[in-house]
Amino acid sequence: MLACAYPDRIARRRAQSGQFLLSAGQGVAVPGHDPLSASDYLVIPALGGQRKQSNATAFLACEVQPEQISALYPERLETHDNIRWQKSTKTVVANREVRFGALVLERQPLASPSAEAISTALIDGIRQSGLQVLPWTRESEQLRQRICCVAQFEQGWPDTTETVLLLSLEDWIAPFLAGMTKLDHLKKIDLATCLKALLDWPSQQHLEREAPERLKVPSGSQIRIDYSNPAEPRLSVKLQELFGLLETPAICSGKLPVTIELLSPAMRPVQTTRDLKNFWHTTYHEVKKDLKGRYPKHYWPEDPLTAVATHRVRPDSQR
Repeated sequence: MLACAYPDRIARRRAQSGQFLLSAGQGVAVPGHDPLSASDYLVIPALGGQRKQSNATAFLACEVQPEQISALYPERLETHDNIRWQKSTKTVVANREVRFGALVLERQPLASPSAEAISTALIDGIRQSGLQVLPWTRESEQLRQRICCVAQFEQGWPDTTETVLLLSLEDWIAPFLAGMTKLDHLKKIDLATCLKALLDWPSQQHLEREAPERLKVPSGSQIRIDYSNPAEPRLSVKLQELFGLLETPAICSGKLPVTIELLSPAMRPVQTTRDLKNFWHTTYHEVKKDLKGRYPKHYWPEDPLTAVATHRVRPDSQR
């Protein structure tokens, strides 16, 4: 009789004992000492409480069975396919649910959920967890940063900043999520391939020219460029490998000088510059005076602009 009179006061117990959810969507608390606090379903005709409380308080309640609810209100039962991200298990769950208002009366695993819905739920999980859950490698992270670097000077290039990538997961990673339902599955993804898919072939070739992975220095070494700050790419290289190089290397069609971090023979930073010419004419002689005593076996020519660059202790001509 109470269920007939108060359909919006029918409630189901939440995971926490004594906490209930009304079919109308409101939370209600039943005192823990009350035997009804352990019931699965209640009708709560009398409730109230202060407005600042998150849950109302039940003053009068009666136990009811889900079969009674279904028998009384067959026309109000709705069946929904619920495919969502479950944070606690870090996986996508797919269920078919029978609902009465805000209450789920029955839940069964969904046999054949749509691939699109699973992908959407998994993307929701990635978005909740953050980009750090993706299997970033040194290669893929550098590629992301290199695209950011070129995008500063080129119109129409994709925005691969972390903020935008997180907002646009549907555009760049969704096509690679087929068959995946949990975070562990993401380990299979090659993020470099995902990012390259944002660029057509001519753009990929343009990227190699404008923001190369490595830069060849006078010694012949191919040194990796650090793009962790796309606005200020950095090249860390031993000082002796740059002898003879007058002008500071620049990328992006010469628009962006590379910051040079000059290293000692022990690979420790000794000077940072974006003006090599000025360094050779001024600071080099101070650096030479300081380091020659510590590294006497290494090459410290008087004129670095005419000297032979080397990645060895001394160039072959000086051995």
